[in-house]
Amino acid sequence: MPKLLALLTFAVFSLAAADLDGTFIGTFQVENGDRASEAHVIFKTVDGKLTGTGGPDADRQMPFSNLKLDGDRLTFELANPNGLTMKFDLKVAGDKISGKVMAERDGQTMNATLNLDRKK
Repeated sequence: MPKLLALLTFAVFSLAAADLDGTFIGTFQVENGDRASEAHVIFKTVDGKLTGTGGPDADRQMPFSNLKLDGDRLTFELANPNGLTMKFDLKVAGDKISGKVMAERDGQTMNATLNLDRKK
């Protein structure tokens, strides 16, 4: 019975992760910022594990770390070479992903929102 429960749990997680496979495009809006920047995010399931990358376009992508999908809540981090660490706390609703982003570098913080739609 425990093995069956573990397999069912893995299957449900894999199905949820597979639902995110694809490209999502949208906007990254810094709090109190003048304009939104473009955002390009790609999710892929590899060996049953959800992975992802993000950036301003398809050619400039950086890998996510600590990526977790718990129900409709998606969290992950992105650290760029300039020492900026961004923490994402997002909600998945069908073909839309949106939520908050907090960035930190050298003790300074920045808040933003991310809104993505699945590319058809």
